[in-house]
Amino acid sequence: MNSEKKEWQQVLFEWAEIHQIQALCVPKEEMERIEVLDLSQKSLSTIPNEIAHLKNLKTLSLYDNQLQKFPFCLLSLSMLEILDLGHNALKTIPKNIMRLKQLKKLWIDHNQLVNLTYGITQLDNLEELWAGYNLLKTIPPRIGNLRALRILSLAHNQLKFLPSSLSHLDNLLVLDCNENQFKTLPAPVAQLSSLQELWWNTNALRYLPKNIGALANLRVLDLRENHLNVLPKSFGGLKSLEILDCNNNCIRFLPEEISRLQNLKKLWLNNNALTTLPNNIGELKSLQVLGINENKIKILPESIKNLENLCALGLDNNQFEEFPSVIIHFSLLEELLLSGNPIKKIPKEINQLQKLRILELNNTSLDSIPSLQHLTQLEKLFLHHNKLCDIQGMHLCHLQKLEWIDVSHNQLNSIPPMPKSLKQLNLSENQLEFLPPYLCELQELEELFCNQNQLKKLPENLGTLHSLRKIWLSQNQLSTLPETMNNLQNLEEIFLDSNAFVEFPLILLHIHSLLGISLAYNQIRQIPKNINYLSKLVGLNFSYNQIECIPIEITELTSLCILWLQNNQIRCVPKELAQIKGLSTQLNISSNPIKNIPDEIIAMNGVL
Repeated sequence: MNSEKKEWQQVLFEWAEIHQIQALCVPKEEMERIEVLDLSQKSLSTIPNEIAHLKNLKTLSLYDNQLQKFPFCLLSLSMLEILDLGHNALKTIPKNIMRLKQLKKLWIDHNQLVNLTYGITQLDNLEELWAGYNLLKTIPPRIGNLRALRILSLAHNQLKFLPSSLSHLDNLLVLDCNENQFKTLPAPVAQLSSLQELWWNTNALRYLPKNIGALANLRVLDLRENHLNVLPKSFGGLKSLEILDCNNNCIRFLPEEISRLQNLKKLWLNNNALTTLPNNIGELKSLQVLGINENKIKILPESIKNLENLCALGLDNNQFEEFPSVIIHFSLLEELLLSGNPIKKIPKEINQLQKLRILELNNTSLDSIPSLQHLTQLEKLFLHHNKLCDIQGMHLCHLQKLEWIDVSHNQLNSIPPMPKSLKQLNLSENQLEFLPPYLCELQELEELFCNQNQLKKLPENLGTLHSLRKIWLSQNQLSTLPETMNNLQNLEEIFLDSNAFVEFPLILLHIHSLLGISLAYNQIRQIPKNINYLSKLVGLNFSYNQIECIPIEITELTSLCILWLQNNQIRCVPKELAQIKGLSTQLNISSNPIKNIPDEIIAMNGVL
């Protein structure tokens, strides 16, 4: 018997060494005491039968391998409680899986299963069954035998029906049927009295059963991406409900009974067909998040001001012509979205929202904004696509927590002092002829967008922006860059397309952190030979210039993955470019007067 043990142990030991499985690289006498074995992500297509000798094994993970067949040796692991076979290529599970009587958790998700074996319904101790992302069209009729089941995930299959025995799962807490083909919510679902989470998004539901209100313990209900027109009055019976997501349906109105959901904290109704909200919506005293973006609402009911715990309100892309005055009453509001409404004026009382962190007023009819100096908690301010000509009066410099400002697509010709906390600033598509020197005091600034303005020159002290990682300056009138830019040693990307450069800006050769440079649509004739100084470069775009020659030194940029040189005057291409492996799909030399392209270049995949 000892020789037999030694034999299987030796096989496992040698196999473990090959696949670098540390848990099995132990003294042989310790092997059969192993209780947990992680074989995930090892590219395994088989496992040795000797695994069956690990009689004390309780947890086994074979997650994310290449198994096409269920390893039958697993059926001998009688002590197994947790088995993960997710993310493989299994087509069947054997009936004899019922032999794993101690199994509590089973993952068979992300495989190619077309059905679930009857044997699974005999696992009396099973508490969690994860069978999502397969090809299932049916579920075993006796699924109700799994009385211990607490979590059942069947997401992303091809299910249209569920068996009536499902109603017997008295201990089921979570049911996930997202991304299937259900047109109705199966009747047994409403009989799952212990259910706490019901996930049913991305199906084809047109209505809900009247008895859905019987799910008195339900806390989370996800009905996104269906075809619902209405919610039944029985919804008022979901008294434990905390999260309701009905985004992307066709809901035209909400029942008054929704006000009975006194524990509701998050309500999402984005992208529906709502024209009004119930007059009693203010009775949802626990509500913290209300999302009604992408509807047809013109006015908010007066009672909504009673939502004293509201901290996030989404009203984007509705039909508000005036700023809803009731919003001023939300003293705890942290996030306000009002983009895409034809609002013409923001009242100064907005300053009462002193906990506001995010304010979005994009794509409105605003031509001015009042002072926001009392919104001292503001972190993100989005005002793009408006008619703003001047933002001096907003007193932005007082907002010392502000990290992100987007005032692109306006009519600005000047920029006021900005808070020194700023990390991202978008000034694109305005009428700026210069950037003020005080912009260079923003020591935290990481990203600066200035595309499509009328800039002819940049501030001389631009190099003081030591945190700058990305800068967009395309479609301006620049022909030079300031010498101080060599101090931008954290700069990774610079976009200078469609400017007035006739020479490569040599100052860039001193910024060794650069990963990407784009200088398309200029009048540059030459790439500098010492371009190889920028050893970290990943992308270079010189398309639509007047370049005549590719310097051989460019072939020393071994990290290069993108090199666009189309529409120039290039006559020859160094064959050594083919040695840069990353360029195999992103070398573009089209529309050049090249006479002979080297065979090495032609052989590269994706070369244009």
